[in-house]
Amino acid sequence: MNEKKTRMFRSAFHVSIMIFLSRVFGMVRNIFIASFFGTTGAASALQVAIQIPYMFRRILGESALDAFFVPVYTSYVQEGDKEKTNSFISNVINVIGSLTLVIIAIGWLIMPVIIFLQAAGLKSSSPEDFNYAVSLARITLPFMFFISMMALFMGLMNANRNFVIPASNSLVLNILFIGVLLFFGSRVAHVYALGYQVAYVYIYGGFLIFFYQFIYIRKKYDFHYRFRFNPKGEGISRIFRMMLPAIGSMAVVHINIMVDTLLASFISPGTISVIRYAETIIQFPIGVIGVAVFNTALPSLSASVKKRDMVQSASVFKRLVQFILLIGVPVSVGLFAIRHDFVTFLYQYKNFSAADTMAVVHVLQFYIIGIIGFFGVRIVSTLFYASEEIHITFKVGVATMGLHIVLNLIFR
Repeated sequence: MNEKKTRMFRSAFHVSIMIFLSRVFGMVRNIFIASFFGTTGAASALQVAIQIPYMFRRILGESALDAFFVPVYTSYVQEGDKEKTNSFISNVINVIGSLTLVIIAIGWLIMPVIIFLQAAGLKSSSPEDFNYAVSLARITLPFMFFISMMALFMGLMNANRNFVIPASNSLVLNILFIGVLLFFGSRVAHVYALGYQVAYVYIYGGFLIFFYQFIYIRKKYDFHYRFRFNPKGEGISRIFRMMLPAIGSMAVVHINIMVDTLLASFISPGTISVIRYAETIIQFPIGVIGVAVFNTALPSLSASVKKRDMVQSASVFKRLVQFILLIGVPVSVGLFAIRHDFVTFLYQYKNFSAADTMAVVHVLQFYIIGIIGFFGVRIVSTLFYASEEIHITFKVGVATMGLHIVLNLIFR
C-alpha cells in the first residue's frame, strides 16, 4: 500500500514539474501577448479565436477523453489479448479522428455564427475585429484533430504509467508560441499580422506533437495501427456511453465561459481580453496541482474500481482530498494576498497600462475564491469517471450552468 502511495505521488510530482514548466512558459507567452496586444479589440479577437481550440482541448484533452479511454483500455489489457487491444486502439483512433474532422468541416462553414455566439457585442462595436476573429478561428480549427489524437495517446500512456511525455504537450506548444512572438513581434507592421502568425502555431505545433507521439507509442507499446472503422464496436461503444454525458457535464463549464465572454463583449472591445488574462493566471495553480494529481490518480482509481476494491478506492480518494487541502488552501490565500503586485509584474509592459492591470486584478480576485471549489469538483468527477457513472456529473453541471447564467444576468 505504501509503495503504491509513493509511486502515485512520485508520478504526480514528475507531472507537476512538466506542467509547472508548461504554465511558466504559458505565462511568458501571455506576457508577450499582453505586451504586444494590450487590451485592444485585436487582443479580444485573438482571445475569442483561440478560445475555440482551447475549449475543445479542455473538454477532450485535460483528463477528459483520456479519462474515458483509460478504464476501457485497462479492461482490454487485463484480458491479456494483445491483438484485440491493438484492434481496439486503432478503432478508437479512426472513429474519434473521423468524427473530429467532420466537426472541423462544419465549424469552418459556420464560424461567423460561432464567433457571434461568443462575442456578439464585438460585431456591433468593432466589425473589423469580429471578422478578424473569424479568420483566426478558422486557421486554428485543424488543431482540434491533433487535440483529440493527443488525448487518446495521453490516455494510453497514462494507463501504462507514462505521465511525463503527454504532460509535455503544452510545454512544446508554448515554446513555439514564444519563438513566433519573439521573431515576428518586431518584424510585422501591426498586431493583426502578428495574430495570424500566432494562429498558425496551432497547426504545425499540433502536427509535430501528434507525429512524435504516434511513432513513440508504436515503438514503446508494440502498437500496430490498422484501418479498422467500427463505430458500434464494443470498446468504442463503452467510451461513447461515458463520453456523451461527460462531455455534456464538461461542456456546461465552457458554456459558462461563453456566457461570460458574450456579456463582456457588450461592455467594451477590450473586456474579453481582460477576462482571459485573469483566467490565464488562475489556470496556473489549477494546472500544476489539479491536472497533475488527477491524471496520475485516475489509473489507480480505475484499476481498484474494476477489481471492486472499495478499500483501495477510498484510500486513493482520501489522499486526493488531503493533498488538495494541504496545497490548495495556502496557494489560494497567498495568491489573493499578492494579486495586484503579481498582475503588475506579469503584464504591465509596453501597451499594457496601469488601468489594464486594475481591471485584470478585479476579475482575478473572484477567480481565486473559486480555486478550492474547482479542485473539489475535479476530485469527485474523477471518482465518477473511474466508476463510469458519468450521468451524475452531467446533472450537476446543468444545474450549475443555470445558476451561473442567472447570476451573470443579475450582476453584470
